[in-house]
Amino acid sequence: MRLWSLHPGYLDSKGLVALWREGLLARAVLTGKTKGYTHHPQLNRFKIQDHPFFFWILT
Repeated sequence: MRLWSLHPGYLDSKGLVALWREGLLARAVLTGKTKGYTHHPQLNRFKIQDHPFFFWILT
């Protein structure tokens, strides 16, 4: 799982699809809809927020 912090304009179509799918997976993890990836280090920056799901929407 890679959650990139760059503008989507720098990505090609495969990169955009990968980013979208990883974002959906991150959202599922943060909302408790999956058991996998719950301790993935890339999600730490979202988990430390008071409301991680809303932080994910706003970033």
